[in-house]
Amino acid sequence: MSNKHEMTRQDERLPSNLRGRLVATPPVDIYENDEEYVLEADVPGVAQDRVTLRLENGELSLEAQWSVPEIEGATVLAREFRPVDFRRSFVLPDTVDAEKVSASLKDGVLTVRIPKGEAVRPRSIQIRAG
Repeated sequence: MSNKHEMTRQDERLPSNLRGRLVATPPVDIYENDEEYVLEADVPGVAQDRVTLRLENGELSLEAQWSVPEIEGATVLAREFRPVDFRRSFVLPDTVDAEKVSASLKDGVLTVRIPKGEAVRPRSIQIRAG
């Protein structure tokens, strides 16, 4: 069986709006400091209006769609590249402040800032004399 035939069979199992699209897991760097968790996802070529972030039941879901840009020569690009959907999800600790999660997209990098709740942030305790 050829790869093209197998790809067609796999496409038939997908919803019609996803057929012919590749699905990729974007690479993500995760950092933590005293105040927050920071996720940086690589989603090259994705426009801001094509990114969806959802935080539901402690799970952060990322979906982004890359399409052939509308530029001169786009028909050549369309023959060379298939549209790609980026998808990834993360289970967050119960201690995050879900109301203050923020995100930005710049130069193909989606940065998501997830603040920690006050109860889990480290704090200094002042010691009084006797």
